[in-house]
Amino acid sequence: METKQTQLETNLENLQYLLDQTKKGILETSTIRKTLYNSINSLCCVESLVSVKGFLNLYFEELTEHETKSKAFDDLNERYKNYFGEYKFKDFKEFREFYRLDLI
Repeated sequence: METKQTQLETNLENLQYLLDQTKKGILETSTIRKTLYNSINSLCCVESLVSVKGFLNLYFEELTEHETKSKAFDDLNERYKNYFGEYKFKDFKEFREFYRLDLI
């Protein structure tokens, strides 16, 4: 499991690799674009996980990918743990109470 620090270090290493290889004229444009896209996407995900609104938006996106609401939450909460080393919410009940999803 990668932590936020490890993920950021990996992104920085990938970007440094891109820079070095581009200076040497070794990489194709498609490889550069793909690596940049993956690094930026990863950083955007971290930003969304941290904010109150972002976490909720990601949860609603996850609903389309999972059989149940709790599985969507578990996947997102696990992703948060991978970046930050701890869960954002203790369980699905705490998540629902925090966002008052029982009212929806």
